[in-house]
Amino acid sequence: MTNTTHTSNNIAFKINKFYIQKLLTIESLVKSKYADDWHFSYSYHTMLKSIILMRLENFKFLTQLVVHLKKNEQESLEIGFFKDEMNRLMIPDRRTFSYFIKHRLDEQINKIMDQIVFWVKEDIIDSSMRLDITSPSNSYKNVRANIQRNSKPKLTEACRFIKKHVYPFIELQLHNNAIYTKNNFLDMLVHTSMTQDFTENGSKTFSLVNPNPRSPNADTLLYHIKKYKRKDEIEQLFEKVFNRTFKIAKSSGMFSRAIDLAIDFTDILYYGNKNDDMVMERKPERGTSHCYRFATINVVVAGERYTIFALPVDKFDKKEDIVRKLITYAQRKVRIRSVYLDRGFFNVNVIKTLKKLNVEFLMPAVQTSRIREAMKHWVAPKVMAYVLKSDNDYVKFKLAIVEDYEGNKRVFASNFELLINDNAQNLFRLYADRWGIETSYRMKGLFRAKTTSKNYVVRLFYFLFSVLLYNLWILINVVVCKALFERIREKPLITAKWFGTVLYTFVDPGGG
Repeated sequence: MTNTTHTSNNIAFKINKFYIQKLLTIESLVKSKYADDWHFSYSYHTMLKSIILMRLENFKFLTQLVVHLKKNEQESLEIGFFKDEMNRLMIPDRRTFSYFIKHRLDEQINKIMDQIVFWVKEDIIDSSMRLDITSPSNSYKNVRANIQRNSKPKLTEACRFIKKHVYPFIELQLHNNAIYTKNNFLDMLVHTSMTQDFTENGSKTFSLVNPNPRSPNADTLLYHIKKYKRKDEIEQLFEKVFNRTFKIAKSSGMFSRAIDLAIDFTDILYYGNKNDDMVMERKPERGTSHCYRFATINVVVAGERYTIFALPVDKFDKKEDIVRKLITYAQRKVRIRSVYLDRGFFNVNVIKTLKKLNVEFLMPAVQTSRIREAMKHWVAPKVMAYVLKSDNDYVKFKLAIVEDYEGNKRVFASNFELLINDNAQNLFRLYADRWGIETSYRMKGLFRAKTTSKNYVVRLFYFLFSVLLYNLWILINVVVCKALFERIREKPLITAKWFGTVLYTFVDPGGG
């Protein structure tokens, strides 16, 4: 795996690049508040860029920043520090930095610095992120002999990559003086997710297997997650994370061709009050008729069932709006060949939305009395123009009657351009082969921590975190299989439990 290292000049250059975009705003804020001494003992800009560097490098203590600046002379000069007449690099001590942070930083300046930190991280990912694992040999025999020997170090290398390029985007709003680092919390959550445990018990078992002596407890993790007060804040957080992960996947060779996608809902059973926030009604199952519902759009090719995007759903959301949001997002990311949906989406508004979005779709039709009459009348395979009506609206599409593998008639709604009687029978095979969404949801369940919390922010965070872990697992399997076999295997080489265990037990000496 090639992993671009960032030279001192590179990081300093990126900080300066994005700092300039906020220069006028910063100067205006600083001069209005500290008109008499806004240059401080050192340049305000240099001090601010040093704090930005500290956040980028995940330094917990100011002493680490001071040592880093002294060791990396070129970086310090690029940021704005200088040498005296004796050619000595002039770096503030820990106490000076501490005074500056306490007496010269406020909420507005901190927000600007956080924005610059995000831009730098994003720029680093865009310019250097490729998960690229090379094959140990061109000989298939040698590859097979090397699989067991090479899989673990390659997986460890991939997990180091994830902690360097994905973890930084999962914000937990920790203070600089927090006892635990963000990596400590995320490793514990990965462990809890992979063991499908409750956070309270997961934190205890994690302390037994954690190679790092620092192990946070459940209450502290939940405290930081609950700092997010609204579900849209969690959605925005994970949209950024999904964007970053997608860029890694695309730069690593995925999504290079037009792909088939599937949209579906997944329900997580809920045993609380039906009037609680975001709770939906559903068919009774395992002692409850309540659930939390999520919508996802997924790649449906075996071995590449990556989740492009996920959304929470409430009882006021319309299916056509959910479909529009998911497909619009996916169209910005990939070339869509066709979209598969289940019969729950068979209605006028959804089909009109699919046609407006100009995507080819395929879904089983609900067998209304009119459609049942057509199935009785026509011999399969048969394609006909069909008009579906609602109260004050209608939509036209193709209705295809086909036979399944046992000779039973099935009926599909579609707008495939070249769909005619001669090739209609292929629809059942296409739908059966492509529809792997249930497997995808079952696998996501292997990455999800349990919780009894009624706080929807916690529920949403846990679900989207499970989608993230699932996608990273898919990505690593695709990259490793391409390296070892020059193709993608339908059965994953790296198991979910193996991937998760290596991820939460790996400690990067240079990590946060």
